[in-house]
Amino acid sequence: MKVPNFIDGREAAALGGYSFTVTSPFGHHQVELADSGEIDLADALQSARDAQDASSSLSFELRRKILARAAEAYQVDEEGLEHLVMMTGMPVTEVRKRLDLGRQTLFAIPEAIAERYRDCNGQIERVISNGGIEVLTPPLTPVAAFMPPNDPAEAAFIYAHAVMAGATLVLKPSGSEPYMALQMAKALTREGYPKGALNVVHWNTAAPRASLSQQLIEGTKSWIVMGDDSTIDALFSGIDERVRRAGKLISFSAGKAKALVDEGFSPDEYRRIAEDLIEGSMAWPLDCVATRAVVVVGDAAKQQVEHYLEAALQRRYHAMGDPRQPETRIGWVPEPIIDAIKQEYDVGVRHQRIRPLNGGFYRPQGIQMTPVLVGIAATDPESPFVTSEMPYTLSIVGVKSFADGVDYLNRTALHASEGTTMAIAVYTPADSLQQLYTGDRIKYDAVTRGLRTHSVTLNTNTMDAINPRMRHQGRLLFEELCNPRNVVAGDFRNDQRYAERQREERAEAYARR
Repeated sequence: MKVPNFIDGREAAALGGYSFTVTSPFGHHQVELADSGEIDLADALQSARDAQDASSSLSFELRRKILARAAEAYQVDEEGLEHLVMMTGMPVTEVRKRLDLGRQTLFAIPEAIAERYRDCNGQIERVISNGGIEVLTPPLTPVAAFMPPNDPAEAAFIYAHAVMAGATLVLKPSGSEPYMALQMAKALTREGYPKGALNVVHWNTAAPRASLSQQLIEGTKSWIVMGDDSTIDALFSGIDERVRRAGKLISFSAGKAKALVDEGFSPDEYRRIAEDLIEGSMAWPLDCVATRAVVVVGDAAKQQVEHYLEAALQRRYHAMGDPRQPETRIGWVPEPIIDAIKQEYDVGVRHQRIRPLNGGFYRPQGIQMTPVLVGIAATDPESPFVTSEMPYTLSIVGVKSFADGVDYLNRTALHASEGTTMAIAVYTPADSLQQLYTGDRIKYDAVTRGLRTHSVTLNTNTMDAINPRMRHQGRLLFEELCNPRNVVAGDFRNDQRYAERQREERAEAYARR
């Protein structure tokens, strides 16, 4: 498969015809990418600048219609599906789900913005106190974006917010999966977003041209980075501190979702909770909201959850194989990652930091492993099986009380880059937050305020609760991109101070007479 640049509204090879090849870690599948240079990137930045006025002048409703038309129009053919499977290792059923999520995102993000703001004369605004309004104006300069390799829905997330903000964009996708960034930019441009507003540029980061990252950062004022602290450090290592202070870094890091299961359920309810947790942990193992650890309150409850989790995982063993086949549920994982998991597993068993629960570590082939379930002591919040994003692993921790569970989860969050957990699924006999509020205020406060997390899901797993309308890691990218301007109206003709001053002046004139 060949993936060119997308500059000034059209596909473009790199100047001089340079290209480089990325090979899948799972076979012989290869992608040939344009290997851009300084002139190619400069052309993309200039195209974005030239399109600034056209994109910023689009009304709220027109931006929304462009996203809706693109969502309905863009298609991924069989070649594209196989490419996504081969580059990510994700089962094809999961790839289809992520593509559907991307399509939903193009509809949902405008709806989320409309819920928070209003369309007035084509502008996006909201009412503030003292009779004024806050107008969100488009960014004045192009935005740079660096996209990760493992999520086909990520391109839709970035583009939807950029379009609704009226922004122009130069996006550098990962060489491991550049396909969706190109397809989405083409679809949005075809459906009416100004030509040149969305640009996709590739280059070989392993070559001397890696300095192009610096050129892109220095040529823009806002930077979207989807990645952890090490990604940010690598991108900004050669950037002058004055450049960083003058711009705005908008980063979204990888997360490690967890679950907290309260006591008080029936055996059948614990079985259903275990099934739900497996769906939330094994559906797509590299997702930042896939559950990695389950904290269970009470010894009896922990034994039941362990039993049902083991039974659910046993059924998953029969869904291994080629992820290009629709019946496969367990995908491929790069060999170095499986090697690292095996090493942590062996060390944990040897030093008695983990307790194998479902038959131990098994690797039927170099790039595939059976799911691993391990027990972790509540005194070990630093276990890599809890704090790391290990695919196809799930750890279970027993605690004595709900408060102990909250404390354990908060201690594990301290080892995350942001000091918070991406998402926590809380399973409690209360059917709703209102019922929890009236029944146990202490637990209610723990769920709504006490847990160090971006998001809490109640009685459902973190994967099923994904909703593009929500803030991502506590932030709305659209707001981060826009420039807020407060407009406060008054009426000098009805100004009481002016009337009082007039009365004083008349009194003074009368006294002089």
